[in-house]
Amino acid sequence: MKRFIKFNNKERSSSLKVVGAGIAIFLFLLILFLTIPFYYPSYSTVENVFHSNYREISLSPDKGILVSSVNLTKSNDTLIAFVTEQGENVNITVVGNGNTLTDSRFFTEELPPGNYSIYLLDTSGMPYNVTFTYGVFPATFIDSFYSGLGIYQTVLEIGMSLGIVIAIIGGILFLFSLRKRA
Repeated sequence: MKRFIKFNNKERSSSLKVVGAGIAIFLFLLILFLTIPFYYPSYSTVENVFHSNYREISLSPDKGILVSSVNLTKSNDTLIAFVTEQGENVNITVVGNGNTLTDSRFFTEELPPGNYSIYLLDTSGMPYNVTFTYGVFPATFIDSFYSGLGIYQTVLEIGMSLGIVIAIIGGILFLFSLRKRA
């Protein structure tokens, strides 16, 4: 009756190395993914703009409230505005230059130069508090920033998935090596 598994078998040892390599790949890429805000180019710039315009707002039912006025001076400026918490029933309306643009929870639009007012409208029929932020960025900058960030995050996620698959394959090989011995 065997009670202990011997690990001096080369096949078992190599399959455990594969498990370890898969786990190491996954953990390394997970750390990279979680620390993106600290090293990704221009991340702190975008975050600081949103942070400087962050507001907590109390909304009355079925009423709009002016949250900010923005002056766009360049022809390729993009306004990004969004409700960050409890904003399921909030419409963001941007009024200016003879235009009225509305979107729910998240607004992004390249706008011509001019003065714009940002309003929030509670459509829930109940008063509640929301958090809101906005930022004005050059269109080419913000487009390339979010495109690059999305691609980078996708590559890291695929790499983490491959690390998990490698660890699972190593675990299966280890189990098969135990079965051969028994």
